[in-house]
Amino acid sequence: MEAEFKPTTTPATEATSVSLPNIRRYDQGQTVKMAQKILIVNGYLGNEDYDANFGQKTEQAVKNYQQKHGLTADGIVGIRTWEELIKDIHRNP
Repeated sequence: MEAEFKPTTTPATEATSVSLPNIRRYDQGQTVKMAQKILIVNGYLGNEDYDANFGQKTEQAVKNYQQKHGLTADGIVGIRTWEELIKDIHRNP
């Protein structure tokens, strides 16, 4: 007897968990670019700094963002900062 296959679906309103790494000064790559883009859209960083390099300007933008959102302004994009940045994506589609 064959098993019956029943596909399952997840409602679109259900949250999906994504793990994002902590990023900080001197880090590079696509995750840095993602954070930079959100900071640019929200007015914390200029377009000219969208370069995938977590330099001094990105660090200062992160600190300013963290301070404005009641987070520890350490310049490191960790879980709490990512949570706020992701919320801003939904506020500013």
